[in-house]
Order: sequence, then C-alpha cells, then structure tokens
Amino acid sequence: MKKARRRRDNPVPGGSKEKMQKDLSDKSTCMAAGTQKDTPAVDDENEPYIPPQTQVMMKYKLCVLYMLDQLDKPASVSQLCDVLLEKIFGNFFHLQQAVAEMERDGFLLTEKAEKTLTYQITEDGRDTLSSLLSELSLDLRRTIVKRMEELRLPSQKPYRTVTRYDDSVTTGKRVHCVLLEGSMTVMDLKFEVPSEEAAKAICDSWALRWQNVYDILMEELLR
Repeated sequence: MKKARRRRDNPVPGGSKEKMQKDLSDKSTCMAAGTQKDTPAVDDENEPYIPPQTQVMMKYKLCVLYMLDQLDKPASVSQLCDVLLEKIFGNFFHLQQAVAEMERDGFLLTEKAEKTLTYQITEDGRDTLSSLLSELSLDLRRTIVKRMEELRLPSQKPYRTVTRYDDSVTTGKRVHCVLLEGSMTVMDLKFEVPSEEAAKAICDSWALRWQNVYDILMEELLR
C-alpha cells in the first residue's frame, strides 16, 4: 500500500540551505501557482517527492535573492515588480508569496520607512543563494541583470574572469579558466594543452569568449 507523506506545519530547524531544501522535499503541502495541493503518495517513503509547483516556487525565491544580492541597498516592492514580474513571475501573487515565505524563513529582511516597504537579503539568504545558484541558469541571471540595467539599477557584481597556467604533470601546460559572479564561481575549467603558446592564447581569449564556451557546453550537456 502506498504511504502518504505526513504533513509538517512547522518550519524545519537548521541552516539556510537546509531550510530551502526542506521546503523543496519535505513539506506535504505547498502553495504554488495560487493553488494549495496535497503531496501525492510515494512508492518509497525513503525517496523524497518534490512537487513540480514547489520546484517552480524555489526558482521564484532564488530569483528574488539573486536580484537583491546584486544591489548594495534594499529594493522597494515596485522595484522588485519592475525587474521580476514581467519576465520571471506569472503574477503578483507569486512574487508576494515568495517574498512572504522567505521573510518568514529568515532569508529576507523587511523594513518600512516613509510608507515605503523595502527588502534586503540576509546572510542566511546569501548563503542559500550561493549553495543553490546552479538552479538558476546563466541566461536567467543575465535576464535579471539586463532588466536592472534598463531600470538604472546596475549590478554591483559583474562577471569576472581569472586565468592562469603552469607546467603539466605529463606534457605541455595545464590551463585553469574561471568565471566568477561576485564571489561565486560560475564555471571552473582545467585542461591540458600541448604548448605554452596554446596556453597563452586560451588565457587571452577566455575573457572575450567565455559566453560562447558556456553556451556550447550547455547545448551539448543538455541534449
């Protein structure tokens, strides 16, 4: 007989990443797309069931955290809507729900000054974003940053490239190419090339062509 998941009404204690992961895999009731749904039964109680609606809500939350992490000051409700509502969220209810749940769980800090409500990311929120950043595609993050730039809310954490090479343990040179987004690593590639000239050429090209490399990797790996 299939066993239904037990309802858990209280937030699960633990670190920020654990909170987000528990929110994904352990709640038997989730609110997403404006509809309350009970988690269906699972064949193996040891295998966590992650409702599709909850996966969507997690990405909503990470988009909010990502935007706020780009800014050096709190964002107002209107700024969140201007950046995220059209391209990311289906409607204002989704945004409101994501923000409310993250404030409850300690990922966001809310302040009200002169009748204006603002939000800023907490350290728990920043730790969670760092741990789960890979859940947001680079294209989605670029969409957010581009929209912020259009609204004169420039990103404070542009992409940076780091390269170096040294002698290989076998032959030629070992090249190390890194793409950083603030303090977070987006790509980290290590490979061997036959000569120092090839290593220098790759290091010189990395800053200009990392986007092409990323796109090719994603296209090939996601086939």
